[in-house]
Amino acid sequence: MRAAAGLLGIDIGRAILWGAFAAVFMTLFGTVFAHIFFKKKPDSYYSWRDDAEKAEEEAVNTNALEDDKDLPGTLASLLPLVLPLLLIVGNTTCSMLFPAESAIVAITSFIGDANVALALGCLLAVILLGKRMGKDTVMKVIDKSLKEAGPIVFITAAGGALGEVLSVSGAGADLASMVINTGLPFILIPFVISAILKIVQGSGTVAVTTAATLCAPIAAALGLDPILIFLASGAGARACCHVNDSFFWVFTNCMGYDMKGGLKTLSLANPFMALGGLFGTFIASLIL
Repeated sequence: MRAAAGLLGIDIGRAILWGAFAAVFMTLFGTVFAHIFFKKKPDSYYSWRDDAEKAEEEAVNTNALEDDKDLPGTLASLLPLVLPLLLIVGNTTCSMLFPAESAIVAITSFIGDANVALALGCLLAVILLGKRMGKDTVMKVIDKSLKEAGPIVFITAAGGALGEVLSVSGAGADLASMVINTGLPFILIPFVISAILKIVQGSGTVAVTTAATLCAPIAAALGLDPILIFLASGAGARACCHVNDSFFWVFTNCMGYDMKGGLKTLSLANPFMALGGLFGTFIASLIL
């Protein structure tokens, strides 16, 4: 959101306010669709993760609790979460206070890098849990987590790589130009560009920023408020969430669905949420 607002020259506070306005319609459309479509669906409509897999997960969690009545305290529980934040903030602070060539900045820029900081937080969590749960239990948890997260990381990374290919090769710009040349109403152009890019490569950020970059000159030429591009691009980025989107896997894991279950629920409801955001954009166009 911040990147798109910056590209369009929109104040971030104004972007948040109008984004919240459009989000009301997006939520309303998604909720109404869910109540109408899913309310009378039989249990057989939903497909869940393998029962054996869920039983194994519950067994690991149960054993972990039974083997260790003395669960981690507040400090041990929060430290793996707080440490990455402190390292990242420390990196930013030191880069402002010390010269760029100083040793302190060299160290903090390494350990304060987001990827390194998160890895250190994860390592600390493993160490703290290992002391309480035992090496064998922790290794089982890590092994299971890697088996679940590995495919998700690779699929998402592949979508990001495809997005970079579209950007570097110019194919994304060509695709967007085709949409612009179709003669669609202006409000639909950023929506369609963002929706296509989102479906193809999975990243909402890439979809929104690309649509905003390509449509900004058109808005300036027509004398339209750029907030409309911002809202329409954001709505289009909600068009479909499927296997190349990290949130798809977060949703399916939290709800207990398998991939098919996620496609039949989240992916099916997303287009209606996008239409809600587009409707909110249309209302905003009448006001602005």
